[in-house]
Amino acid sequence: MRGDLHVNQAGEHLRHFSGKSVIICTAPVLSGVLHEYNIKREAELSLVDPGPGETARIHFKDIDSREAAAGLTNFLICAPLDQMRELARAGRKDIHPPLTDLWYFEWIGLTVRDAESGTPIATISDVEDMGLNTLVALEPAANQNLLASKVLIPLDYPHWQNVDLEKSQIDLSEWRIFLE
Repeated sequence: MRGDLHVNQAGEHLRHFSGKSVIICTAPVLSGVLHEYNIKREAELSLVDPGPGETARIHFKDIDSREAAAGLTNFLICAPLDQMRELARAGRKDIHPPLTDLWYFEWIGLTVRDAESGTPIATISDVEDMGLNTLVALEPAANQNLLASKVLIPLDYPHWQNVDLEKSQIDLSEWRIFLE
């Protein structure tokens, strides 16, 4: 097992990056979305094992000693955002999926429109995943007076609708109750 690493919380998606370059970094992960990071190095992921089930062991092409592998303890493995976007698009047939079917990074930057008027009210700026509750942070849209400051709305709020990834927007009805 020279140079192999055990990984925690890798999920099935790590397999998609076998044979590709990934980023090894340190980072504060806020709300489940990587905000800031320091790149330690880039490396080609050459093995993701076992095949089926939860990923437990990986190997990088140029890391061939226990000492080199030990130097990567407690780091994050990150895929370049363009590769993540490609993977997300490939796995989705519909450009109008429910918000809950999107990855967090796909939410960031969506324009939130008032469902009744179609007027832009905000941009999704952050996702705060607190385990049982996930909150979507809305920053007021430029040149509008409907929303004065940042608002947090639960992901499970039933009035999210009409996600359009091509137009990078989502509609929201009955949002004014969060202004009180």
